[in-house]
Amino acid sequence: MTAAAQHAFEQTTEPYAAPAADRPGLFRRWFAAIEAAQMRRAEREVAMHLGLNGGRMTDEIERRIAAHFLRNTSFRP
Repeated sequence: MTAAAQHAFEQTTEPYAAPAADRPGLFRRWFAAIEAAQMRRAEREVAMHLGLNGGRMTDEIERRIAAHFLRNTSFRP
């Protein structure tokens, strides 16, 4: 075998690199994306309710926000 052919053969027979063990799986990444989207939505809703009431976090506003996130149907902004 010539030196060039031997060199080409050696390059193709090297083992593949193992995938990174610290990368989360597909389901974990999908779940994290959904969780992050829900967190952003909740933060937007809290900001909206605070904005409607002058930006002050009073006990009443806190109770209304908690009732909203607990799916209380009597919530009125």
